[in-house]
Amino acid sequence: MFSRKNDYILDSWVESSERLPLILRGARQIGKSTAVRRLAERCKKTLVEVDLERFKQLDGVFATLDLGLIIQELQLVARKRINRDTILFLDEVQGAPKALAALRYFFEDRPELPVIAAGSLLEFTLADMDFSMPVGRVEFSRMYPVTFSEYLMATGAHLEWEAMVGFLSGKFSIIPPGTHDLLLKLFSEYVLIGGMPSAVASSLRQPLRADKISAAAGVHNRLSEAFRDDFAKYRKHLPVELLRTIFETLPAVAGNSKVKYSSLAPHERTEAIKRGLSAVLMASLAKKVIHTPARGAPLSSGANQDIFKLVPLDVGMSSTQALGSMKSLGLSQSIFSKWEEGNPVERNWMGKLAECAIGQSLLAQTESQDKLYYWLREGKAANAEVDYVLGFDAQIVPIEVKSGSSGSLKSLHQFVAERHLKDAIRFGLNPPEIQKINVQTIMPGGESAPANYNLHNLPLYLCDFAYEYIRARFIY
Repeated sequence: MFSRKNDYILDSWVESSERLPLILRGARQIGKSTAVRRLAERCKKTLVEVDLERFKQLDGVFATLDLGLIIQELQLVARKRINRDTILFLDEVQGAPKALAALRYFFEDRPELPVIAAGSLLEFTLADMDFSMPVGRVEFSRMYPVTFSEYLMATGAHLEWEAMVGFLSGKFSIIPPGTHDLLLKLFSEYVLIGGMPSAVASSLRQPLRADKISAAAGVHNRLSEAFRDDFAKYRKHLPVELLRTIFETLPAVAGNSKVKYSSLAPHERTEAIKRGLSAVLMASLAKKVIHTPARGAPLSSGANQDIFKLVPLDVGMSSTQALGSMKSLGLSQSIFSKWEEGNPVERNWMGKLAECAIGQSLLAQTESQDKLYYWLREGKAANAEVDYVLGFDAQIVPIEVKSGSSGSLKSLHQFVAERHLKDAIRFGLNPPEIQKINVQTIMPGGESAPANYNLHNLPLYLCDFAYEYIRARFIY
């Protein structure tokens, strides 16, 4: 048991005088049920938990929209009374989807009762509903894998966490070299263990680093098999084997500058692959990062859904699927140090893992609203890509990710020059530093243009604070 960011979100929700019934979203095994149970413990309320997959007959009861009858039936199956001292948790709500329509009546007739709904296949239920959601009568919250900051606290690395927070708040002017090196090693560990709560919990029971990563890998393999088993429950007319092929291909294409449908399932028709990928995305096993021309706010303006790359649900699961035996990574050191020394194949994988870890972190930060963008220009001699692009009001912030201590910034220079930006971020291995960039960059037409901007070099381990950092230093 360890604290999560969502604990604070749920605490704020349950204490709000304007509380609405809450629909908790997120992938399977992400910790939704555990979060609700912990909430009941913290606020000293009795939890009335009903697994609607086990009691599918309740769908007809919810369809009546008779709140008295609904509560009576829920009390009977839960063997507990429902009153103002309880939290009602409707888990696996896809088993009785009419429960979602009934949520508005809990708000209207029993506003004092905290009600939470969740489900491992919730997104499919929401998409297939033959009724509209009660707008203004429910609210949503999404859960993501354990972040690196949460991982630090779970492992007891409180001093390292305080060093990061102290630097970001201005209390400390630097992160000491020894702390910086240790945080990079911990981030390397996190990239292999990932943020699935059961994998983190399993790793915490092991004293040695290699054993931690091995224990997490075992959990990753079990989770991957559970996800595969779920494919049979997805939408009708989607072949299970196609879904498995797409899922197993994700680690190979994650971090690619542009995903081609044919690379996900080479022997399938494009339309079938599109439907299969849509199902995998709805299950939150990956997220699209969509190309945007990024010529102004909002970033969704002009975005092309067919030009995208993919961030897997969890970087740890992806690393286990992609890299196999962890013994080849040199676990006595940072995997990013191994990147510096390793062969080209290893360097390519370390770069992909770093980019996926940053993408996972950005998605988990509230302001991203579960959407993430990047910029891509394709041409015979003018290919360019900026790994991620964030939007703050009318301001555009480009982000590059480097898994080494150096690397070309040609694409970033071109992007900054075209859009006359003042600031950009590079996540990498170096300590925090703001670098003044004044270069002439060659544009696609062959002309020269100035790129004059502040390059904010941030270590990979500060990724969870990207939005906070931008708000404090970029908003003009």
